[in-house]
Amino acid sequence: MLTAAGLILIFLTFQLGVIRDFQRERLTAFLDRTNAPQDARYNLDQSLDRGRVGELTGVAYLKGTQTNLDYVPEQHTDFIFTVAGEEFGFVGAIVRPAPLRP
Repeated sequence: MLTAAGLILIFLTFQLGVIRDFQRERLTAFLDRTNAPQDARYNLDQSLDRGRVGELTGVAYLKGTQTNLDYVPEQHTDFIFTVAGEEFGFVGAIVRPAPLRP
């Protein structure tokens, strides 16, 4: 029932115009990158490129071009993993820090 309700909600969201055209283009670019317009897949392309730059150990905290040159405009929301992958590398991006204890 929960899955059916979720699918109905997604369908209604698209049909009622809650999702804007640029948001729809970004979603379709994520699902089918080869047929998407270049401006719609810009963030996706940048995230893939930055992930390769970080390699295994990264380029160092606040030294990545993602952070300094704003290649991805919304780093703190859409592609925070991209920034982590570039600055801390694959190892740093997958390691979860221990929770702080009072």
